[in-house]
Amino acid sequence: MLINQTIYLACDKGNKKGMCHFVKMLCCWDRAQKVVQTQVLGIDACGGSAVECAHAVPSSVNKLNNQDDIDTNLLSGQ
Repeated sequence: MLINQTIYLACDKGNKKGMCHFVKMLCCWDRAQKVVQTQVLGIDACGGSAVECAHAVPSSVNKLNNQDDIDTNLLSGQ
């Protein structure tokens, strides 16, 4: 459940068979179990530049919303 959670983004890009891929994972601290919980947000083909990867982040985060570009899921860090 992402409501009222402090959410962080872990991401990395890589190249597989000449195609650039960008992996995005959501992370949050589980106080009860005292562990970091992770959830894959998306693994998408992308361009190779940091700018192209940065543009892919809001698109993936918007998948969690009922409407695009509303501030219901805010990232706290990376």
